[in-house]
This record gives sequence, structure tokens and C-alpha cells, in this order.
Amino acid sequence: MIDKLKLSLFLKDEHVLKIESGQQFLNYPLLNIWGFKVSARSIEYEEIFNAEVEEMEMTEISHQHQHPWESLPSSYSGLAVKWWDSNSLISHPRLEIKGSPAKLMQGHNVFGSTSIEDCAQSMINLLCKTHPILLEVINFELTTLDLMDCTYSAVLPSKYHVDFISFLRNISNGQLRKSVNTNIYETTCYLTPTDSKRRVLKAYLKQTEMMKDIAELKKGLEKNPFDTNKRERLKIMNDPRLLEFAEPLVRFEATVKRDWMKYYKYPRMLRDWIKLQRRMQENDECLIEEIWLASFNPMLEALSGEGINMQNETTVHNKLKIAFFRDTKRGRTYAKADRIFSFYMRIVNEGYEKVYNTMDPSTFGRLLKDLTEATGTSKAQLQNLRTDSESNVVLFCNLIKVDFSTQRPDWYETAKVIGL
Repeated sequence: MIDKLKLSLFLKDEHVLKIESGQQFLNYPLLNIWGFKVSARSIEYEEIFNAEVEEMEMTEISHQHQHPWESLPSSYSGLAVKWWDSNSLISHPRLEIKGSPAKLMQGHNVFGSTSIEDCAQSMINLLCKTHPILLEVINFELTTLDLMDCTYSAVLPSKYHVDFISFLRNISNGQLRKSVNTNIYETTCYLTPTDSKRRVLKAYLKQTEMMKDIAELKKGLEKNPFDTNKRERLKIMNDPRLLEFAEPLVRFEATVKRDWMKYYKYPRMLRDWIKLQRRMQENDECLIEEIWLASFNPMLEALSGEGINMQNETTVHNKLKIAFFRDTKRGRTYAKADRIFSFYMRIVNEGYEKVYNTMDPSTFGRLLKDLTEATGTSKAQLQNLRTDSESNVVLFCNLIKVDFSTQRPDWYETAKVIGL
């Protein structure tokens, strides 16, 4: 599903200020007339002599305006909006809007739409409903898609939730790096740096986030019992069917940004995203699934494997002997199996990362490949091997399955995006 979108909208030429170089600037007094809040970012004063009163006075000689972030309310959730003036990197002023289309359309984001067109339209509809003048002054053909959250969930029994998040923190594979926030979040794990310019990957427990939202809604209603929007959303969030559906979910969220989209040759313009998605739908392909898989493929590779109890040393050794042996005149020898088993025991006793850092990379990679293929274990499981850890027994590679066909309950109804 699409959990968040960030769009940039641009004014028609006649509604911006231009200088000889061709650079455009916002007309802040006009924004104020259109109903947007305008504030002064900086004001310069100069001390000037006033002949009438024969005193020196502070007089404003220049000022710079800005548009602070605003939240446009809807029946369920809010839409964040901000006007940005041109700068050295972006020569055209723009209106940035961002929010969760799922929350705007249905009051929650436990599940939702994968249609970029529907999600973007829900946001633009709310914007134009609040500021109808924008229908006349915005060139919607130039709208760009700057950021998108693609999320899918796996069902995992709640008794394993915290252990699984802890398990993920030790995974590294390709561009996927061991979490740097290991001791901060018990129910959330970031798989990439949070300030990455390309993408941010995280896994979190959906029910925990949902209960936090419910608590905040209740707190808001205590301050303002007559807030009908919060009351309606709280009613939706407390739906027993929704709570039951969310309870076992582990959510995997990929936030893809402009640099990531450019690197993978995805469109810039919103209209081109919509055209691409329509073409893929004609071939029974899902664009959001494609983006999610491209983002989380390193994690899925690390988790792949049939899974065995890696604490059972006898089982591991026996599997290696079955895979690696050589018959000689004196009988069968298991020298290679024994070498790989010794490598495995080093990981058990010293930890994956320490062994990796003290071995030749090519030798380590060869032994790792032989060990995982012979035993059926996953790279992620080896990275989490600890002699004192219960996570060695829980075979997460068997338990975690992201099924794209079961992301919504059978009672899901597509939200209407016209006339929010």
C-alpha cells in the first residue's frame, strides 16, 4: 500500500514574480489573499532621524517573508502544506503537500490503496476544497512526485514480535546495514540510516503504532471534547475488526526519495507515474510491489533459507557431512565438512561480525556460502547467533512471509477520493 506521498505543485507563470535573469519568486501578498498564512522570516531596521519629533527612530527598511507549515484538516486526518520560494537549487517556487492518503480517505493506515492516482487525487482534492482559488492558478500538469512510502506487512504471532525486531537489528547484506539505533526502539528497527538521501527502510509493529495513535486521539478529545473529526477517527480506530487485523502485523516500510527514483529511472512527473502504473496494471503487474521488492530485496535474501535450529551442533555437523565428503581408498573422509563446521563454531562463540572482520573476505564468503547451502539456514540467522540468545531457536525465516494477496481483509472497501 501507499502510506505517504509528497507532491510539489507549481503556479501558472502569470501568478509568480520574475526578474530579468528569468528566476521566479513567490508573490507573498497574493498568497495571503488566497488564504495562506504569511509570516516574516527576517526584518531589517535602520536608525533614521525623524525631523518632526527631532528624535532618532528605528525604521523597517527590508523584510523577508515565509509561509510556515500548515495542516489542512479533513474528516479524518490532516494534510501538511507549505509554499517554498525559489533558491539556488530550485528556480521555481512550489507548493509542497504531504500526508497519508490512507488516513485521509479512510481514517487509518492499517491497509489501503496501491493506486498513485487515487492517493494523489485525495490529497489534491482536499487542498482545492480548502483553497478553491488553486484550481485556477496551479498548473497541475507540472506536479511532481518527490517521496513515497511503500509498505507491506507480514503476519507474525505477537509472542515473537519483540524478538523479531531485535533479530532484524543484526542483519546486514549488500546495501542493508546493521541498525545504528539498536538500543532506542523496542518495536521499531531502521535498516538504513534515517537521513539517507535515497531511501529509508524500517520495520515496526503495527499494533503498537496504532495504540499510540488511539492514545493521542483520546488525549486530544480530553482537551477538546467537541472535535468531531478526532471523535470520528477514534471510532474507526477502535473498530474490533481493525484491531484484530492489525494485532499480528509486522510492517515493512520503504520510503523512496527523489534520488532513489532518479537512480532507478522512475518518472519525475506525477502524470508519468500514473501512466506507468496503468501500463503495468494492464499486464497484471503492481508498481508498488515492484518498488517495495527492489527496496527490501537485501533483507529478503538475508532471511531466505529453510531454517534449522542452529543451536543443535550435531544437526549442523550431520548436514555438513551429508553435503561434503570424499571417498578414498582408506574410507570416507569429511575434512571439508569439518573445516566448515569449525567456521560455524567460531561464529557461535565469537559472533558473525567479529569472525567477518578477522578473516579474508573471499575465504569468509566461500565458507558462508557452503554453510548456508548445506544447512538451509539463512544469513540473517547466522548474524544473530548467540550462545545466550533465545532468537537462535526461533526460525524467523520460516515464520516471516510477506503475502501480497492478503494485505487487506475481506471486508475492505476502496475509499472514494472525489469530494472529500
